[in-house]
Amino acid sequence: MKLTCYTKSNCGLCEEAKLQLNIVEDYFNNLSVQYVDITSNPALEDKYMLEVPVVTYNDQEIQYGNIDCATVIDYIESL
Repeated sequence: MKLTCYTKSNCGLCEEAKLQLNIVEDYFNNLSVQYVDITSNPALEDKYMLEVPVVTYNDQEIQYGNIDCATVIDYIESL
């Protein structure tokens, strides 16, 4: 299973999201997180500029802004 986390540089919430998603990765054996810098793609920048960080699975948004590991874990376990 792969999650995607949309981020940008100089983003305190993005750094916190990485810490929370490290916990999620440790919780599940078969999970990885791909980090995508939205500034590398104008379409992503337009879509997520005011929402980063954004965590998705199969293009479905799980959570944005203040990411917490419990919400992400609950979502994955509900699949």
